[in-house]
Amino acid sequence: MSIRLERLYADDLSDLVALQAAICTEMPEGYLQPRSAHQLGEFLAGQGGIAFGLRQEGQLLAAGLLRLPGPQGVRLTFPGVPPHDWPGAAALAEGALVAPVARGLGLQRRLLDRRAAAAAGRKRRWLCAATHLENGASWRNLLRAGFRLVGIRDLASFTQIAFLRPLSTGTFVLEERIDRRVSARDATGHAEALAAGLVGTALDGEGLITYCRPAAPIGAAGAA
Repeated sequence: MSIRLERLYADDLSDLVALQAAICTEMPEGYLQPRSAHQLGEFLAGQGGIAFGLRQEGQLLAAGLLRLPGPQGVRLTFPGVPPHDWPGAAALAEGALVAPVARGLGLQRRLLDRRAAAAAGRKRRWLCAATHLENGASWRNLLRAGFRLVGIRDLASFTQIAFLRPLSTGTFVLEERIDRRVSARDATGHAEALAAGLVGTALDGEGLITYCRPAAPIGAAGAA
């Protein structure tokens, strides 16, 4: 039986809440930021964002949220996103949920690509995402889906890394030369590379992140 990707609506709330609860019980702190039923319901109702899910024989196996900040929304910042592009031209991929029985099937990649398409279809130029420094599976999914590592910050009990995916051409051109490689869990190494103006582009089989230098300031072409 095929796994069907679809947009989620209000009728899917109970399934979405149950999926989140099942995943939260096994995830380390910081790997997932659980949302209340009310918050999830806002996405399902299209209030400030939308939600997508993957079902097989009626069972919700995976889901992902897409936040769409509007012109009247709270002004935030995200590494690499030009200030004039936020809000209104940026979107955030949030709330990645994949049931344990469905991992390794490429569902997260499908959800990332679908959210990128949805954001681009709404004239957004950037898709943002963030994950726990030690969440290697999330690292791989994001980098393989075209995201680039652009930021790092320390939160109360863990370190979070920021990823950015351009949704318009010419906004994220990198030099072909590799500048350095940093161990995936080396927070200091990442901070130093990012402070030097580099961008993380890939995670290799040895657990090293490749860093390259932008050929032009990030967002330069998108600012036109």
